[in-house]
Amino acid sequence: FINTEKKEIYVFDELYKKGMSNEAIYEAVVEMGYKKEKIRADSAEPKSIDRLRTLGLKGIRPARKGKDSINNGIDFLQDYKIYISPKCQNFITEISNYTWDKDLNGKMLNRPVDSFNHLMDAMEIIETYWNVNELKAAREEAAVARNNRNILECK
Repeated sequence: FINTEKKEIYVFDELYKKGMSNEAIYEAVVEMGYKKEKIRADSAEPKSIDRLRTLGLKGIRPARKGKDSINNGIDFLQDYKIYISPKCQNFITEISNYTWDKDLNGKMLNRPVDSFNHLMDAMEIIETYWNVNELKAAREEAAVARNNRNILECK
């Protein structure tokens, strides 16, 4: 959930498994209760998106990624306070280890290390598709999430 007015993001669930088929992804999403939700997927996988839609994830759409989408997503996220449910252990591990890459001389580069970034890449997709029509629902969902006492605060 995202609250753009308060600049807050709530991470309350995660699906983190490698090597899943489209059918297995569909089953997991259904089991988690998100079959009817809006889902943004990596636009580099159009066949998978089409297959997941055919299987029944009618709300799945490709994320619009442009030039420097990773750095733009990071810039967007840095303006937000992120609240993470303790049950999202993979996300907590990733965000705790997410760091900038360095060159051979130890100088920081303008790109993150390509490690501990799968769920962070998903977070950066938020920046690529968020629009005004989704803000009202996000505000309502964020209010519910704020009431959850089992939330870890990251900033």
